[in-house]
Amino acid sequence: MLYETLSFVQEEYNNFVTVRTGAQPIYPVILGNIAQHESPAKNNETSGGVENSLVLSLVNIEEEHTMGAMKPIIRNQHSSLYTSPPLHLNLYVIFSANINDYSEALKQLTWVVRFFQAKNAFTRQNSPRLFEGIELLHFKLHPVNFEQAFSFWGAMGGKYIPSVLYKVRMITIDQKVITEDAPPIKEISTEQKDIWVNSQ
Repeated sequence: MLYETLSFVQEEYNNFVTVRTGAQPIYPVILGNIAQHESPAKNNETSGGVENSLVLSLVNIEEEHTMGAMKPIIRNQHSSLYTSPPLHLNLYVIFSANINDYSEALKQLTWVVRFFQAKNAFTRQNSPRLFEGIELLHFKLHPVNFEQAFSFWGAMGGKYIPSVLYKVRMITIDQKVITEDAPPIKEISTEQKDIWVNSQ
């Protein structure tokens, strides 16, 4: 699901630029690990490196707790099936203009901001290519202060690259794994009835 989400964004962005300019993007978005931007062994054409590219990277994942974690129940005539609760995730993705020409890097970041300003919510209605199983992707620009930027790029390898960070809400992972098979409740026992009556 992670790959499908990022590859969808990659395709949507590249199509957006193509439609707006009437030509294929000079720097199409590629999926890559921006932490490898200063690794010579990783920056060559055969290894699919991130040198001189507009790079989309996943940098963090967090669980969305506001959705609750109740176990879904599937009932039929013979039993009640309990499944593991779905896992709701928010993603943090960064677009990094790892481009040698600084002016061009800023232009490419501007295109990214334009893209999400024009369309920051993707649904199955407005985006038919959205991966099956994803109902909504909402992108919000995520602020990063100087201290956070310094720490982040220090962890990524040192030098700062013009970039913009977005929070993506949200994707749901649900394998519908049966965790318990219980017989259906058809009646309340006498003991349970007494407890209920006495509590009134």
